[in-house]
Amino acid sequence: MPNFFIGMEGPDAPSLDQRKQPRIAFSGKGSVIFGPRPIEITISNISLSGLLFHTKERFDLGKLLTLRIIGEEEGKPFEEKTAGRVMAVHRGDSSHSYGLQFLALLTAEKQPCLFAKIQRVLQNKS
Repeated sequence: MPNFFIGMEGPDAPSLDQRKQPRIAFSGKGSVIFGPRPIEITISNISLSGLLFHTKERFDLGKLLTLRIIGEEEGKPFEEKTAGRVMAVHRGDSSHSYGLQFLALLTAEKQPCLFAKIQRVLQNKS
């Protein structure tokens, strides 16, 4: 039985990679706001439209999640929230990886630190 699942918009989708925004490496922590207790996550990459996170908890494809993301930008710690839908799942033995597509693109108004970090890294790459 396969342990990797991708959510696609239709059976005729031409590519497994459905990303619409460039992603950057992001070494951050956070949590899924889930009932009475948050579920700790580790984030490994992010874009304006989604991120890849890892946790021991199991989530189903299509699940809506609200995340609290903790990071650092320009030497200053930050904490910001965003919401999204699980679009890809990789089941591991002790940890699972999830591709989350945000419900709306990150913006300078709603997630100023994440937005600034992504823009700064992308500008430095070009």
